[in-house]
Amino acid sequence: MKKTKDLDRLNIEVTETDRQTAEKITENKNENAMAEMTENETEDENREEATASKWQRPQNDPNVIYIQMLGGFSMTYQGQPILLGKSLSSKMLHLLMLLIYSRGEGIRRTRLLEQLYGDSDTEQAANSLRAMIFRLRKSLVAAGLPDGEYISTRGGIYMWTADHVDVELDVEIFQKQVMAALEEKDPMKEIALLEEACALYKGEFLPLMIADEWVSAANWKYQELYFKVLRELTRLLKKQNRYTELLPYCEQALSRYPYEEWQLVKLECLTAMKEYQTAVEYYEQIAQESQQEYGISMSEEMMEHYRAIRNMIQYEMNNLDEIQQHLRPDPNVFGATRCDYLTFIDIYRYIVWVLGREDTRAHLVLFTLIDREGEPLESSEQLEEVRQRLERSIIRSVRRSDLYTRYGKNQFLVLVTSTDQKGCKIAADRVCKNFRNVNRRRKIDVYYACRPAMAVNGDSLKKNMGKSVKELETQVQERAAQADWEN
Repeated sequence: MKKTKDLDRLNIEVTETDRQTAEKITENKNENAMAEMTENETEDENREEATASKWQRPQNDPNVIYIQMLGGFSMTYQGQPILLGKSLSSKMLHLLMLLIYSRGEGIRRTRLLEQLYGDSDTEQAANSLRAMIFRLRKSLVAAGLPDGEYISTRGGIYMWTADHVDVELDVEIFQKQVMAALEEKDPMKEIALLEEACALYKGEFLPLMIADEWVSAANWKYQELYFKVLRELTRLLKKQNRYTELLPYCEQALSRYPYEEWQLVKLECLTAMKEYQTAVEYYEQIAQESQQEYGISMSEEMMEHYRAIRNMIQYEMNNLDEIQQHLRPDPNVFGATRCDYLTFIDIYRYIVWVLGREDTRAHLVLFTLIDREGEPLESSEQLEEVRQRLERSIIRSVRRSDLYTRYGKNQFLVLVTSTDQKGCKIAADRVCKNFRNVNRRRKIDVYYACRPAMAVNGDSLKKNMGKSVKELETQVQERAAQADWEN
């Protein structure tokens, strides 16, 4: 076994047979491209040819059994699906998948017994295994596969041996396609091969068996290969400013793995395509989902990207009267004003400086849903229901000039302006009272904490100019701690 320099990125073993297959795929690509090219073809036509020259497997070949494991298990022979579900038990299907996946090397009887029977009596399990293999051989032929042995035993090792018919396994095809792509030196041909690799990846490896250790390990391996393909494809397409072509691959990845890495790539694509409003709406959607489902805020990188996109939005109004009319609030909207957390941060920081120049006061209130033990409500079937009731209670209980946002899956932040500590407490108590009146879940309650919004005033304005809000808050906390110590 050996590895090439390029394949070190894959962290997978490459046999000589695999290498020859990968080289053959690449050579076929090159030959096809050379045969179809003419002297008058433009550079754009060459690019379309490289992308459109997809490698299709002839799934109607009568001498080949096609087996899919990515995205689910299926077998196809002579263009027809082999229906095994009715004739095989779940344990027999498990045995079949183990044998197929381990073909070429085989799998020891001890491991088969461990995977299929766990800690069961060894002798009884061995007898059951022999009987199950006998039934499996007969079931495969009965399901429509050609006559043959399919499973052989030698020296305590069971092997899938379909010597009388060719077998193609999607994970092997995918792996070889990835190797061919990453060994390709020409960027245009590499992109075409990478796109084909993406098309071959149909999803999780044996998703219905993902709890099994060997399935989980194999799934991680192919998922990482898929991510390597996507990252390389992303790098090459971004380098050529082909964001429109990159976006569908990114969205496909997000449909399977909604990770921040691909969310950022999608935002980059939309930004490069000047779809600024769509990008803003997409960010706000995933930010809301992140808080509702996981109770977490977006990363700093995501927030910075969001701010940058908002600054790129071009508005067609150039008359001050039109702009002012567009900014005018809706007089028919009552209750507290809602905004996303990023906007809340910007407004709070603005208020910090206003408080230092004007005779104005503001308070920050954090409402938290709690359980019967007084602990924050982490998970509950009723969480979404009581959270909506708390939000409606906030809207009904405070003024339009007050601002609120979702802070976590069980929390809301409210910025109450133009009031003192007593007025803030009255407003917060009103929120709690209204919530308790509409809340039918008596095991769930709401708790609040109230703090004066940090003000920067007088001589400290110049001294603190340029400091972050976090630094200023630290100063206030230190002064408060010092005052407590002195008292």
